[in-house]
Amino acid sequence: MNASADWQRIRLLRARQPARVTGERAAVFVAALEQSEQLMRAAESVGPAARPLPLFYALSQAGRAVAAAKLVGDWRLAGHGLAAPPQDGVQDLRRRIVKGDGRAPSAGRSRSFDGVASAVGSDSLAAAVELGAVWAAMPDLLDPLPQMPAPPPGVMWRRPLRVYPQYPKPDQPLGAKLVVVVGGLAESLDADGIAAELGHYALGAPFDVLTLETANLIGNARPFSPFEPGVVVTPCGMFIIASGGPKAPLCGFSPNGEKLPAIVFPNMLLMPGNPSPIIVDQAVPPYRDKSDRLIRPRIGAKDDLVSPLMLWWLLLFGLSTIARYDPELWVGALDVNSSEQAVPIEAALDEALEALPELILEALTA
Repeated sequence: MNASADWQRIRLLRARQPARVTGERAAVFVAALEQSEQLMRAAESVGPAARPLPLFYALSQAGRAVAAAKLVGDWRLAGHGLAAPPQDGVQDLRRRIVKGDGRAPSAGRSRSFDGVASAVGSDSLAAAVELGAVWAAMPDLLDPLPQMPAPPPGVMWRRPLRVYPQYPKPDQPLGAKLVVVVGGLAESLDADGIAAELGHYALGAPFDVLTLETANLIGNARPFSPFEPGVVVTPCGMFIIASGGPKAPLCGFSPNGEKLPAIVFPNMLLMPGNPSPIIVDQAVPPYRDKSDRLIRPRIGAKDDLVSPLMLWWLLLFGLSTIARYDPELWVGALDVNSSEQAVPIEAALDEALEALPELILEALTA
């Protein structure tokens, strides 16, 4: 779905408010969505030097409508609920931090970020987080969009991981467990390392890393051929043993033929020849209207699982704060002749214009 069609549906909601949106809530709902759309149109008409400002406030006003529609108590919002304190000397904008502002909410109102996060079922933000970690965690900013330079040495900002379900064949035994192969993990990880790393991600069901031992437990693994000792067949499919040792993961293949480690969901069964997309969606849901299936990372010291809408909120709040209070840093980062960040930043701001209407519509109607 494109942004124009999403805004048309949002306009219909302004005229046909949800049944529970009445009285004062309805007045806020309608006015805030009108402001949000106008601010989004303003963001389309300005260049990247100013674009984070109307983009953030377009999202903030949409958040007021979401809170009016979804929150039971204290649905009116006040303040940002966030802070991005000045950090003189920090020239890489990705190293700037965003955190909760620590202020108590006004009487009868919720802090904006926390209130909208609660309305959409997202974690809030328990500890300060670098903007680079927020950027990296965003599913809307994966390739093929231009990518930011690698993080500084010693810094880990986790990215969403693409996963590929391995569907059982009709001639395989019934009751094959759901298996997916996972892209984006370090090749050096053994099964324990993979399990530990995936502990920082959101998966929809308990899982095990697929090894020869776990394959035997779920489906009587057997060698494919005495001439190919590294190939193992289970009811879930054919896998390659990644390396020697009892903790070696078994690897399947992505659509482009890349060899990737596999994980198995022992409590989720797929019928061979007729796999239920509902079961697959529970464990590894598709994102937006794209075919990608992703597992999203948790962010910050408390491993918060922040929804994509609220990740945009954090990112645009941080970028708009830099653009307002450190304009020379912001405009310098946009200089395509000297900054490796310029093209990825512009692409991300363009993507916000496309992604936000869809995410706002989902928040209003889910």
